[in-house]
Amino acid sequence: MILLTGASGFLGKTIQKVLSNYQLVLVGRSDADVIVDLTKQVPILPVCDIVVHAAGKAHSIPGNDKESQFFFDVNVTGTANLLTGLESSGLPKAFVFISSVAVYGLKNGNQLTDDAPLVANDPYGKSKIEAETFAQLKRVERQNEGVGGLSLSLAVRVDASKAWDILSPHGISLHDAAR
Repeated sequence: MILLTGASGFLGKTIQKVLSNYQLVLVGRSDADVIVDLTKQVPILPVCDIVVHAAGKAHSIPGNDKESQFFFDVNVTGTANLLTGLESSGLPKAFVFISSVAVYGLKNGNQLTDDAPLVANDPYGKSKIEAETFAQLKRVERQNEGVGGLSLSLAVRVDASKAWDILSPHGISLHDAAR
């Protein structure tokens, strides 16, 4: 079973189509199996084999400090609440964090490597760095429990049908984990 956060968002809807042959548990603020506002609540979740965390506040230009803070509320606090919920309900075999090339200070991500510096200078990119770092620390804490993890830094234009081709070399197999 695959748990997908951000199920009602742009990327979540695209990922749903790609994963339509798998049993999905959709998490979102509306139109989902688990309805929750991750900025305010720790969710009660079913045990799943794979979690794809696609929920997040995406690109926009904040007009004030409150709007800037909302990126951190959604992307960082939301990720922390999700991970707390997973720790309570049961850990997945794999956790896929959907990040962004914005963490590299870019809008397009051609030929980036894992060692590229994280130099975001806007609230969106900075919040994604903080959330990604937090998720990585949690994964390291749980590595002895067999939780695999991967962060995908996607560009705005994403072909989600190719996302699983990216996951395979990293040891995340939908066919093994989700059937």
